[in-house]
Amino acid sequence: CFASCEACDPTSIEQEILIPFTVGPNPVESFVNVNSERPIDMITISDVSGRQLIQSTETVIDLQSFESGLYIINVEIEGKSYMDKIFKQ
Repeated sequence: CFASCEACDPTSIEQEILIPFTVGPNPVESFVNVNSERPIDMITISDVSGRQLIQSTETVIDLQSFESGLYIINVEIEGKSYMDKIFKQ
């Protein structure tokens, strides 16, 4: 719709899903902190193939033994799951 003078259809615009947690530092060297204003039920870290490596309710997670690379962090908050990526240096 930006190439023409026609009005855009607001229902066609995808809304960005807000992730209710932060992860840091990212990239991570040793420990990653997961913060949320809401209670965190579970944190799961998986490799890119989907293999689950850590499952924890702790918000500070030790990644020192992990190899460098990309990992997926899944945070469950109030019964809903949210994903993000973290990079281990």
